[in-house]
Amino acid sequence: MSQPLIERLVPEDKDELFACCERVLNSGKRYGSKKKFLHLLNASFDPDHSIKISLCNRIIGGYILNANNTLYKEFNLTAKKIDKIKSLAGNRATKSANRLRHFVNIIQSYEGPGIQGYALFLERSFRQRGWGRLLIEYPYTLFPQFKYIWGGQEKDLCNMYDWLKRRELFFEDDASFYTICPLDPDKRIDG
Repeated sequence: MSQPLIERLVPEDKDELFACCERVLNSGKRYGSKKKFLHLLNASFDPDHSIKISLCNRIIGGYILNANNTLYKEFNLTAKKIDKIKSLAGNRATKSANRLRHFVNIIQSYEGPGIQGYALFLERSFRQRGWGRLLIEYPYTLFPQFKYIWGGQEKDLCNMYDWLKRRELFFEDDASFYTICPLDPDKRIDG
């Protein structure tokens, strides 16, 4: 069998990439109608950094990345809000205070520009061949332009064990876990 190619996108790839992502991630209309799903992708799509994996000129997966959504923007943070979070946590030894301190420590330890991993996908028939690893490894090639990658993983996907092999958990809400890792090869988290 041929080997797949990991490549940057050209403008003509967008529709095929989105169609592949919709087939893989929105099966059973998990995220609603096709129109709604494609709208969500479009809102977070960064064509300059997202990639595709193709085989015989057919897109079979990809990694949609977003350099325009920072941790500070995602969590609506300012220096003033971080100070308030620190004040709320104070020296209390409660579970919620510990979570707040952990969140602030992580946010403050990842300085510089980061990139959001928005959607990582590979068609099911091409899994278990190491090709997903090619997609996972790609963001490390973006260092030093980007210092870290972060993203949300939905709780009901039950794949946190896999994410924690290479990232650290810094926040969770009712629906998602949020993880982060450095892209610097000397600081890389490998499991």
